[in-house]
Amino acid sequence: AFYDPLTSLPNRRLLLDRLQQQLSASARTGMHGALIFIDLDEFKKINDTLGHGTGDRLLIEVAQRLRAGVREADTVARLGGDEFIVMLDDLGRGTDEATTKAAAIGMKLRESLQRPYKLDAHRVSCTPSMGLTTFSGHEVSADELIHVLGLQLACPDESLRPVREVECGLECPWIDRDPTDGLFLLHQFV
Repeated sequence: AFYDPLTSLPNRRLLLDRLQQQLSASARTGMHGALIFIDLDEFKKINDTLGHGTGDRLLIEVAQRLRAGVREADTVARLGGDEFIVMLDDLGRGTDEATTKAAAIGMKLRESLQRPYKLDAHRVSCTPSMGLTTFSGHEVSADELIHVLGLQLACPDESLRPVREVECGLECPWIDRDPTDGLFLLHQFV
């Protein structure tokens, strides 16, 4: 049971395994990676008004667009509901280089996901909320990376977002406080 039955994407369990492997590889090579957390803004409304079948078809289409927008070696996973994570590895030896590459991929994914979806007789628009974090080595566990990223993205008021520097022992700079571009670096793990 490592794959989501609806989208055929890796599930949380397989993502955590792959992320742990990537953290180990990153510790050996010094290469940075990134996670992009994606939450569909209007999914519940679409699911409730057009039916669960249409909602399922939307999730399948989102999964296909995400897979098409990344390299074959990258991982696209469905956490559940309308939440997805893209894991990008080998983005560069420096945080700035990894962040720049991950942000470019994130914006490309956002553009793809914002295009309307034709689902049966319906033309549906569904925008994503997206957050991004970079990582390198074992300074943070796989669970912690995903947990903090999800918490940060879920909190609409950035002044209330849980910055967990004390628990993680990490410095967590806010890079982009303007959510209007739809992709913001929430946490930077180095």
